[in-house]
Amino acid sequence: MFKCGITGKMSKPGEKCHRIIISRRPKTYYKWVRNEDNQMVEVEAARGYETVKEVNATKEGLAIWNAQRLEEAQAAGFDSIEAHEHAILFGLNEE
Repeated sequence: MFKCGITGKMSKPGEKCHRIIISRRPKTYYKWVRNEDNQMVEVEAARGYETVKEVNATKEGLAIWNAQRLEEAQAAGFDSIEAHEHAILFGLNEE
């Protein structure tokens, strides 16, 4: 059993837990390699996102969260949550 981070209610025994990412931030990963002079240097290995905050949610909480996200996306002029999140992540909605 767990407490839903959206509704604040306790889940039923055996109910599936849904993880909702509340916020994330860009992250650059580095690794150490040897250069031509046999010295160790740090180079960029990959870029991605790391989760800053996430909450547990019941099926009811997940439905509420998705409805709110869809309303926000439609208010911003997008037809889907995914398109809105993509624009936010990559700065496409800035004027």
